[in-house]
This record gives sequence, C-alpha cells and structure tokens, in this order.
Amino acid sequence: VAESIASTIGSVRVNIRTNKLLDLSKGQAEEMASQEEELRQNMEEMQATQEEMRRREHELSDALELMKTIQQQSEDKEYETRQLYQTILKTLNAIEFSAEGILEQISRKTLEIVNQPESAFIGHTFYETYPDGEKEGKKVWEKLQAGEQVTSYVTLNETPVKLEYLPVFDKHRALRRIITLVIILNENKQ
Repeated sequence: VAESIASTIGSVRVNIRTNKLLDLSKGQAEEMASQEEELRQNMEEMQATQEEMRRREHELSDALELMKTIQQQSEDKEYETRQLYQTILKTLNAIEFSAEGILEQISRKTLEIVNQPESAFIGHTFYETYPDGEKEGKKVWEKLQAGEQVTSYVTLNETPVKLEYLPVFDKHRALRRIITLVIILNENKQ
C-alpha cells in the first residue's frame, strides 16, 4: 500500500511538474507568438516607410530635374538677352557705365564722334568722362543713383549731341548700370 501511495504521490508530483512546465511552455509560446506578431508589424511598418521614402525620393528627383530645366532655360534666356543688349549697344551711339560708375563699354560710332581711342574711356570713372567736368559729373551721378534720367546737350569734337543718361535697376531697385545714348543733333535742332 505504501509503495502504491508513494507511486501515486510521485505520479502526482510528476504531473504537477509537467503541468507547470506545460504552462511555462504555453506562456513562452504565447510570448514568442506575440513577439513574432510585433516583429511582423515592425517589418510592415518598415516596408511602408521604405515605400514612402522611395516615393519622396522620386518626387525630389523630379523636382530637382524641373529646377535644373528651369535654371537652364533662365540661363539661356539671360544669355540671349545679354547678346541682344550687346548688339543694341554696338549699333547705337552708346556708352555703358557699371553701377560703380566705371565706363565699361563705348560703341565704335561714339568713338568716331569724339575721335578718341577706346583706351581714353574704358576703365575711367563717370566723373572723369563727363563732358561738363568732374564737379558737374558728380551732381549728375547722384541724380542717376536716385533713379532720375538726365539729359545734357554738349558739343563733342564740333558735333552737337544730346546725351541721354538712363539708369538701369534690378528688380530690387539696386542700380545695375548706366546707359548713355549719344544722339547727334542737327545744327538747327536742339
């Protein structure tokens, strides 16, 4: 009887331990399943994030291409405008001063009127080249910087001319250059 009771007690203990191990195993299996589900969700989120990043990268790439195209068109237009501007300056009796008042260009026709070489003008200041003298040139320069157009009537190398000083500003109203048109006048007309 004692052996039978001992065997039964041993069996009960084994069953209790087996049940504990089984419960522990079930808990671990549930935890692993939970972790597996969490890992699966993380992977889905990561894939969604990667897809979003690819989409944004594609959008940025498209935007960059568009910006490059616009920049190229702008550069082309600026080049064309500058070429047109240079052609107009060459065909007119014109002088161009920088925003700092340095003479940068003078047309051949204007050089013919004054009968001087280009070196007598290029690199010189507005004041130095102003026909009525440096003092008067400074007054005119101030008006031009303020945005006023100035007209002068002078005689250059026995040729009566009208000088139209035109300030050129950028879109921010900063002085970019001064264009001077040299208009030959008839003796009767002034």
